[in-house]
Amino acid sequence: MNQGWSKSTKILVGICLGIFLMCMGSCAFLKHFFAPSKDALIRVASPDGKYDAVLVSVDGGATTGFVNWVCVVPKGSNKFNSSVYVADVTYMKGEYKLSWEGETLVISVPENVREFKRLPSADLGWWRSVAVKYW
Repeated sequence: MNQGWSKSTKILVGICLGIFLMCMGSCAFLKHFFAPSKDALIRVASPDGKYDAVLVSVDGGATTGFVNWVCVVPKGSNKFNSSVYVADVTYMKGEYKLSWEGETLVISVPENVREFKRLPSADLGWWRSVAVKYW
């Protein structure tokens, strides 16, 4: 009666498992290595000091153009995962300006931008949001 796997089956399973783990590790490395760069250009603190409005320049790499995001994040955070505003900057004329009017974020948008996303508020979690006004 044969008990367990043969020696050749164990070797084959070991090789397959090793190749699988190497592929998974390289995918995780490449995802981190080729992730778009996100650089904070402007950071303006909210009146209560708990949040920052941040203009972020996103560079996807050599084959893509630059895109600007406006995010509302906890004070000092560099995790720009969600945005209230996204626009292409290829033909932009002028500069962005961020300011606060009380609890409302004011975004001054320059001319000739191609907008992809423009939300009326920023969701901050736990039933808290910030209104956004555009100029």
